[in-house]
Amino acid sequence: MNEQKRIQLSEEDRQKLVKMYCDAQRTPVIGFSTLDMIEGRDLASLAWDRVRGEIDALGKKYGFDPKKMKGIHSQTGEVLIE
Repeated sequence: MNEQKRIQLSEEDRQKLVKMYCDAQRTPVIGFSTLDMIEGRDLASLAWDRVRGEIDALGKKYGFDPKKMKGIHSQTGEVLIE
């Protein structure tokens, strides 16, 4: 049987990530040029890049590989790893 590892984020880290995630969900896809849009530099893409960057930073801080992460529970801050 495949055993899953659980990691608990601090309340501060959980709140920061939830805020970034909510902000990214509400950020519109607006680019200031066609080239920006083609290259993924619209506001929404940049917001999601910041969320991914924060998850990568949390992975380093807590010692987990974000690519093996199944998810982060937004209310508890629990990270489930494959």
